[in-house]
Amino acid sequence: METPQAHPRGRTGGRTGRYRSHHARRHSAQRRPCHRRSATRRRAGVARLRRHPPAHLAGGVPGDRCRLDVSRDRAATHGTIRPHHRPKDVHVGTLLGRVEALQSGITTLLDWCHCTDTTAHGDAALDALCQAPGRSVCCYGVGIGTAGPVAAELARMRGQVPDDSALVTLALGLRGPQITSMETTAADVAAARDLGLRVSMRVHVRSGAAQGRRPVAALREHGLLDERTTFVHGNGLDDDELTMMADAGCSVSISPEVEPKMGFGRPETGRTLAAGIRPTLSIDDCPSAGGDMFSTMRTTLSVQRGRDTVHGRPPSLTARDVVEFASIDGARALGLGDQVGSIPQGKQADLVLLRTDAVTFNSMYLITRPSRRKGWRRYYCAGIPGLHNGQRPSAQQSDPACVQ
Repeated sequence: METPQAHPRGRTGGRTGRYRSHHARRHSAQRRPCHRRSATRRRAGVARLRRHPPAHLAGGVPGDRCRLDVSRDRAATHGTIRPHHRPKDVHVGTLLGRVEALQSGITTLLDWCHCTDTTAHGDAALDALCQAPGRSVCCYGVGIGTAGPVAAELARMRGQVPDDSALVTLALGLRGPQITSMETTAADVAAARDLGLRVSMRVHVRSGAAQGRRPVAALREHGLLDERTTFVHGNGLDDDELTMMADAGCSVSISPEVEPKMGFGRPETGRTLAAGIRPTLSIDDCPSAGGDMFSTMRTTLSVQRGRDTVHGRPPSLTARDVVEFASIDGARALGLGDQVGSIPQGKQADLVLLRTDAVTFNSMYLITRPSRRKGWRRYYCAGIPGLHNGQRPSAQQSDPACVQ
């Protein structure tokens, strides 16, 4: 899927899916007034880093699991259930997860796809993302559970997703030094760099592998850190490792609901900020934590405020910070910061329209509070609208020229 092309006169135009000048918007509004504009407020679309859409097939099965259950449940999920997943199961789970994310107001999703036992499984996940509306990054977790080379398979998949400006793009989900050798990790990173792909890897010090105690330091020694690297979780990393990540321009994706529940440790939002890293937000395991990014934003703010209070220090996090974590900071971590994540003229029109006629919305803080489909009215992706108050948009609402 390709994004709409820019207007010949510049990056603005009524049918390009991009934000236009105030003058152009004013005249368009006279021709095509949008429904109840006075009762909505625009905000940049939400970007979620790391999610496992196929997990929707599990429903609420792992909803009660905690740290003591993680090893047992992981063995059951990956050792018993996963081998029975057919490509069409992966397709259905990915499609359901992507649509559910959109209905929660998430316009951009990184699908950390590691149910890739065969090439057909990987193709099924990619096909589902291409069929679903919205902007998606297929983070291809090829080779998970093995130590074999992945360069050839990654190149094959890159051939299917060659355009980094399309609505569906590709990244590599690294096995990483905590579940495989450093030599394998270095080869995986080199394969991704040769293909111009960003990489994402799961890291926290409770993994217990040979390089599990200081994984970031080990990666730095091998020259594997740069601005195209995103670390997921990062619980318990040493202060100097966070500094290494900041110096290299790496990004961090925090899952504040999953991490304490599964025993990874406390979310490191405050520590990453102190190290000079703007974190991003992810949900990770939807059956366990739910798929609503607004809830994740609330949890992020509440947990960090609680830690600041316990230690007798002023708040290190504001509501505006959390909104930026879920929008522009997430877009930058995906390499999309020049396209989405904020709403200046010329960027792609990825929007979530929030209700301002409800008593639950009256400040920046309350932006983090809308519940599913009750606090927001409509979303747009590249100027193309999705659900309007839970319904398909009318022909007039589907016109990109209505983006105001």
